Amino acid sequence: RRRLPEDLNKFVFNAGRARTLALYEDLVFFTAADGYVVALDARTGSLRWETMAHDYKTGAQHTSGPIVAEDKIISGRSCPNAETTRSGCFIVAHDARTGRELWKFYVTAAPGEPGGDTWGDLPVEQRMASPWGLPGSYDPVRKLVYWGVANPRPHTRMKRHGRVDAVAREAPAELYSNSTVALDPETCKLAWYYQHLPGDDWDSDHTHDRMLLRTPFNPDPGAVKWINPRIPRGQ
Repeated sequence: RRRLPEDLNKFVFNAGRARTLALYEDLVFFTAADGYVVALDARTGSLRWETMAHDYKTGAQHTSGPIVAEDKIISGRSCPNAETTRSGCFIVAHDARTGRELWKFYVTAAPGEPGGDTWGDLPVEQRMASPWGLPGSYDPVRKLVYWGVANPRPHTRMKRHGRVDAVAREAPAELYSNSTVALDPETCKLAWYYQHLPGDDWDSDHTHDRMLLRTPFNPDPGAVKWINPRIPRGQ
């Protein structure tokens, strides 16, 4: 049982939700409602380490659990409240054995970064999109972590920018909202992204878990409008 701050519900909406756990060696990991990533001894339940990933008083919160990638515990968080800024919208990795923070990837691009110009002139701290809901996936063959990012906030371009033509209506727009991002788990360097819905006005939330599968690529040309020419048939 974890004793939570008495003022938690003042800052966090629906505090206390935890959708998943992660396991590594003899440790059980969970993301606590008070902003900590916690490691428990799998045999006794005793606390092995805890590390603050974010300050719950900013409105950021854990709505998804962590995943294991090699020897790292990786987790996302939600930044849903009007008072929250970009500072709560990130994916973070901690050392599985010690809890030391290893890297942090902000899911909204800042000026000077790749994609930073896709937010128009919106100040960096107002660029919000959450990696909330359910955690990502890890491909140990390609050494990549895949994570989903939700819609930009507030929910309409008019509210975000003051006018509807401030950002593009086609990708890329307000990166990395409504996107899948692929990250190097060692460095958090972005390997690639795909934006499912640019310039969202409808809170469409292209987030949640990313399920990996392997299947031969050989679509029926009569059933699809376009086939990626870079992928050989049967691969």
